[in-house]
Amino acid sequence: MKEKPESGDTESGCSAGAFRRHCRILGHEVEISYCLKSGTQPNNGRQLPCRHIADCWYTVCDIVTFLQNTYTQEEINSIFAGQSSKISVIISAVRKSK
Repeated sequence: MKEKPESGDTESGCSAGAFRRHCRILGHEVEISYCLKSGTQPNNGRQLPCRHIADCWYTVCDIVTFLQNTYTQEEINSIFAGQSSKISVIISAVRKSK
């Protein structure tokens, strides 16, 4: 397991507390530090980021490099597991309404 940097990964430019973004889930601004601890917790007990972190932060810092430097490939797969595209969510909703 990789060690999670406390203040962020300087190579990627993603520093905890350095940026704020509007959270489309919560409806208000949050720091990246919130997003890093608001996801699932797998069997090893390590808190994972929100599954939307890449979509929300890619314009602010190199979030992909940050995730690769911070988490194992298994953890990255867990972060994004079950993430649906917008069109699949719409199709699912239409099917349920019939």
